[in-house]
Amino acid sequence: MLELSSRREAELGPEGHELSRLFAEQGFALNATLVEMLSEHFSHRTERRGCGFTQATRHLAVLVNQPRTSSQATIAKLFPDQEQAAQPLQRTLRSLPPLLEREESRILLALIADLVLPAATTPGVEELPAYFELLKVGTCPLAEKYFLEISDGFVRGKGRVNVLVSEAGAPLLLEKLNLGDNHSCINVAELLLNGVRLPPGCLFGVRYEEGVEARPNRKLPGSVIPIRARKYLQTRGWEWPEVDPRSRVRRMYFEMIGQMKKTLGQLDHWLEAAAAHATAKSFDPSVFLSLRLAPDQFAFARQVQITCDTAKLAAARLAGKEAPKHADTEQTLDELRARAKSVIEYLNTFTAADFAGADTQKVKQPRWETKFMLGADYFREHALPNFYFHSAHVYAILRHNGVNLGKKDFLGALSMRTP
Repeated sequence: MLELSSRREAELGPEGHELSRLFAEQGFALNATLVEMLSEHFSHRTERRGCGFTQATRHLAVLVNQPRTSSQATIAKLFPDQEQAAQPLQRTLRSLPPLLEREESRILLALIADLVLPAATTPGVEELPAYFELLKVGTCPLAEKYFLEISDGFVRGKGRVNVLVSEAGAPLLLEKLNLGDNHSCINVAELLLNGVRLPPGCLFGVRYEEGVEARPNRKLPGSVIPIRARKYLQTRGWEWPEVDPRSRVRRMYFEMIGQMKKTLGQLDHWLEAAAAHATAKSFDPSVFLSLRLAPDQFAFARQVQITCDTAKLAAARLAGKEAPKHADTEQTLDELRARAKSVIEYLNTFTAADFAGADTQKVKQPRWETKFMLGADYFREHALPNFYFHSAHVYAILRHNGVNLGKKDFLGALSMRTP
C-alpha cells in the first residue's frame, strides 16, 4: 500500500496533497484511501460529493464515530503500513504544523493527531458523549450554501433553524429543517467528541429525545434547544472553509470566479439569441463573427474568445495552475458557444481552497516582459475589468445589430429573497 500511495503522489506531481507528502517524507504513509482523496485531481469534484478534501474529512469522521480500543489500533487504520510504536508518530505529529502551508492541512493534521492521541477535556469546550451505532441522516449537496445563508440571517421558504445551546446558553450547533435533508447540523463553536476536537464548520447528524424542551428562536424561524436534549449526535466531516480571514479571502476569489462563470452562461444565451435572430431574418448567423463597434476594435468572434480566455486564465493564474488551451479557430456561433461552455466546465472544477495564496501569486504575461503583478492587483486591476470590458462588447455588438436582448439578459437570474 505504501508503494501505491507513493506511486499516486508521483503521478500527480505537484498536485499531490502536502499533508500526505509530508507524512511520507517522515516515514509514515497515510492509508491509500486518504492519499487518493487528498491527491484527487480538481476536475473530479462534483456538487454532491464535494472535492477530495471534503471526502477525506468524511473518511476521518467515520473513525471519530467509532470506539477506539487503543492508539495502536487507530494508527493501523490511518497508517496501515507502519509497524512503529505510537511514540515516533506522536513526535512527527507535533513537528509537522510549521511545515504546512494550507489551513485545511493543519485542520486535517489536528484531527489525525486527536485520533491517535485523544484530547483531554478542555475548559470552555463542550464535550459531547459518543454514539457508536449508525445514525441514518442523509447528505445534502447544498448544505454549505444553506448554512452560509443562515449565517447571513436568511432562511429560504419554509425552512427552519434550530439552535442547540450549551447550559450557559451559548450557541453550539445550527440545525436546518426543510432545507434538503433534515437533522443536519453545523457547529459554530469548537466541540469535543470521542476525544477529537472538532473545529467550527463540521457537519453533524442529530436525533432528539422524545418531548424535547424548546423555546422559540427570536431571530430566525425555529427553536432554541438545550444540547442535553439531543439523543444521538455524530459528525459527518468538515464542510465550511470559513475559519479565518485567509479563508474568507479565498472564498472571495472563488465567488468572483463564480460570477464570471455566470456571465459566461449569459453569453451563451446571447449567442443562442443571435442564432435565433439570424434565422428569423433569413441571414447566415456567421455574419456576426466579423462585426465590430468601431474599425479599430476586435471583431465579435475575438471579443468572445478574449472573454473566455480572461475567465479561465484568471482562475488558473490565481490558483497556480495551467489553463487549458484553445486554438482560436471558431468559425460559427455554435463553435463559440462550445468554447464558452468548455470554460464554464473548467471553472466548475475549482473550489475555494484552490485560491490559497492567490493574493501573492506572481502573475506574468509575455507582453509584460520582465514585469509581473501580484495576484490581488492582477485580479482587481486587470482580470475583472478586462473580463467585463470584452463581455460587454459581445453584448453591445449583438444589441446594436438588432438581437432582442436587454439588461436582464446581461445580469441573468437574481437571488431574490422575501422578508
